[in-house]
Amino acid sequence: MPYIVTGGAGFIGNCVVRTLNDAGIDDIIVVDNVAKTDKWMNLRNKKYREYIHKSAFLERLPKITWLGGKRRYPHGRLLFNHGAGL
Repeated sequence: MPYIVTGGAGFIGNCVVRTLNDAGIDDIIVVDNVAKTDKWMNLRNKKYREYIHKSAFLERLPKITWLGGKRRYPHGRLLFNHGAGL
Protein backbone atom coordinates (compact mmCIF):
# COMPACT_ATOMS: atom_id res chain seq x y z
CA MET A 1 0.00 0.00 0.00
CA PRO A 2 1.25 3.50 -0.76
CA TYR A 3 2.25 6.26 1.59
CA ILE A 4 -0.13 9.23 1.50
CA VAL A 5 1.27 12.75 1.90
CA THR A 6 -1.33 15.50 2.11
CA GLY A 7 -0.04 18.95 1.34
CA GLY A 8 2.64 17.12 -0.63
CA ALA A 9 3.30 20.02 -2.99
CA GLY A 10 3.92 22.47 -0.14
CA PHE A 11 7.28 23.15 1.45
CA ILE A 12 7.13 20.59 4.26
CA GLY A 13 5.13 18.02 2.30
CA ASN A 14 7.53 17.96 -0.63
CA CYS A 15 10.42 17.54 1.83
CA VAL A 16 8.61 14.48 3.21
CA VAL A 17 8.24 13.14 -0.34
CA ARG A 18 11.95 13.77 -0.99
CA THR A 19 12.90 11.99 2.26
CA LEU A 20 10.76 8.99 1.30
CA ASN A 21 12.39 9.00 -2.17
CA ASP A 22 15.84 9.14 -0.56
CA ALA A 23 14.85 6.02 1.40
CA GLY A 24 13.98 4.28 -1.88
CA ILE A 25 10.22 4.76 -1.56
CA ASP A 26 8.24 6.00 -4.54
CA ASP A 27 4.90 4.31 -3.84
CA ILE A 28 3.47 7.64 -2.70
CA ILE A 29 0.16 9.40 -3.25
CA VAL A 30 0.52 13.18 -3.12
CA VAL A 31 -2.64 15.06 -2.10
CA ASP A 32 -2.81 18.83 -2.56
CA ASN A 33 -4.46 21.71 -4.36
CA VAL A 34 -1.88 23.28 -6.62
CA ALA A 35 -4.61 25.16 -8.56
CA LYS A 36 -3.03 28.17 -10.24
CA THR A 37 -0.04 28.34 -7.92
CA ASP A 38 3.57 27.45 -8.56
CA LYS A 39 3.50 24.71 -5.89
CA TRP A 40 3.56 22.09 -8.63
CA MET A 41 7.19 23.06 -9.15
CA ASN A 42 7.99 21.55 -5.72
CA LEU A 43 7.09 18.13 -7.14
CA ARG A 44 9.63 18.27 -9.94
CA ASN A 45 12.30 15.61 -9.61
CA LYS A 46 10.19 13.71 -7.05
CA LYS A 47 8.97 10.18 -7.61
CA TYR A 48 5.39 9.35 -6.65
CA ARG A 49 2.62 7.12 -7.91
CA GLU A 50 -0.21 9.62 -8.15
CA TYR A 51 -1.23 13.22 -7.51
CA ILE A 52 -4.81 13.59 -6.24
CA HIS A 53 -6.60 16.90 -5.87
CA LYS A 54 -7.69 17.40 -2.26
CA SER A 55 -11.41 17.40 -3.13
CA ALA A 56 -11.10 14.02 -4.88
CA PHE A 57 -9.21 12.66 -1.88
CA LEU A 58 -11.88 13.92 0.52
CA GLU A 59 -14.51 12.10 -1.55
CA ARG A 60 -12.60 8.85 -0.89
CA LEU A 61 -12.41 9.35 2.88
CA PRO A 62 -15.86 7.86 3.64
CA LYS A 63 -14.36 4.56 2.48
CA ILE A 64 -12.35 4.40 5.69
CA THR A 65 -13.21 1.19 7.47
CA TRP A 66 -12.75 -0.21 10.93
CA LEU A 67 -10.50 -3.23 10.76
CA GLY A 68 -9.59 -5.07 13.91
CA GLY A 69 -10.84 -2.17 16.02
CA LYS A 70 -8.55 0.28 14.24
CA ARG A 71 -9.49 2.94 11.74
CA ARG A 72 -7.72 2.28 8.44
CA TYR A 73 -7.70 3.97 5.08
CA PRO A 74 -7.77 1.19 2.50
CA HIS A 75 -5.71 3.12 -0.07
CA GLY A 76 -2.60 3.71 2.02
CA ARG A 77 -0.68 2.61 5.05
CA LEU A 78 0.65 5.89 6.36
CA LEU A 79 -0.69 9.42 6.18
CA PHE A 80 1.49 12.48 6.59
CA ASN A 81 -0.86 15.45 7.03
CA HIS A 82 0.68 18.74 5.95
CA GLY A 83 -2.38 20.18 4.21
CA ALA A 84 -3.51 23.44 5.77
CA GLY A 85 -6.93 23.39 4.14
CA LEU A 86 -7.63 19.68 4.16
